[in-house]
Amino acid sequence: MTTINAHRLQRIIKQTRPHVSSDDTLPVINGIRFECDGVHIHALATDRYTFAAARVKVREEAEAWSITIAESDLDWVTAWVKTHDGDTILNLQATETGLTITADRGSLVVPGRDEPFPKWQGMIRDVLENASSGDLVNLDTKMLARWKAADTHLRVWQTEAEKPVVIIGHDFIGMQMPSRYNSDTLDRAAVIAA
Repeated sequence: MTTINAHRLQRIIKQTRPHVSSDDTLPVINGIRFECDGVHIHALATDRYTFAAARVKVREEAEAWSITIAESDLDWVTAWVKTHDGDTILNLQATETGLTITADRGSLVVPGRDEPFPKWQGMIRDVLENASSGDLVNLDTKMLARWKAADTHLRVWQTEAEKPVVIIGHDFIGMQMPSRYNSDTLDRAAVIAA
């Protein structure tokens, strides 16, 4: 069993939910993936264009587990968690059929699935190890708005042209793919000269 405070579970859901794929024909990414490595719970979400990973430290070391909660279930799960004071202790236990969240006033059983999820640690490691190219990057502002829930202040950089922009906050990391931009002025020198 994994134990965290209610406000921390609320926070990692809020940080990652804007990045959930709305395509219910892709159930692997049509929800938030929760992974516990024994020390942290990671909440993960992607729609193939943006990727968000938020983490919170568990109150005491626990067994490793993982489960995906479908986007269609997130509203009522979030509403139930919000009914608890922020410092309320929640016990989480993943099973083959779902996630059981237990508090002092009762339990909630959320349907879930544990199927292969993109190997996100390797993706992030590869992006972080590359040096910045200094090239211009084009970002879709609709996707950019999703980062509002991540943190009050975010740091960003791009590793190389046409690779994801890395977005860092407190206990949070994300990536956004650049958008295509058709123009003859694709470099900084041309923009400065213009």
